[in-house]
Amino acid sequence: VDVNRCIDEALSMFADEINRVTIVKKYNQLPLYLCESRAMNQLFYHILLNAFQAIATTGTITIVTSQLSDTDGKNETIQIKIDDDGKGMSDESVKRAFIPFYTTKDVGCGKGLGLSIVDGIVSRHGGRVNLESAEGKGTSITIRLPLMQNRMFSY
Repeated sequence: VDVNRCIDEALSMFADEINRVTIVKKYNQLPLYLCESRAMNQLFYHILLNAFQAIATTGTITIVTSQLSDTDGKNETIQIKIDDDGKGMSDESVKRAFIPFYTTKDVGCGKGLGLSIVDGIVSRHGGRVNLESAEGKGTSITIRLPLMQNRMFSY
């Protein structure tokens, strides 16, 4: 799949929100990525949902995609970084963010499964996800997905 296109497809689910949030896209050309496209769409949907919900009125979500490799040209990865300038999270919440059913949202506004789903999808693809956040300053999620020939994964 084209990862940049998957992100755009996930963004299209938030047409009502785009009027109040500025989306900054810094997409670099990426190789096609071997995966289940619906899983990638779900991954980006959950991250973007949290970003939109973290921004109370107006704000900015910045999305940067790039291809990285070690100095020897091995271990190539696709990196996706999604930053928001929303309310951010406490250090304690960051530590617990990927635990199923943990949520920072008000009762009835979230089930605490989004980041757990994200972590599962990224793990199944042999990747890593990193979350950084500070209260009142926003949140940054960085995903690294390995580019490997003949990579095996299961759903």
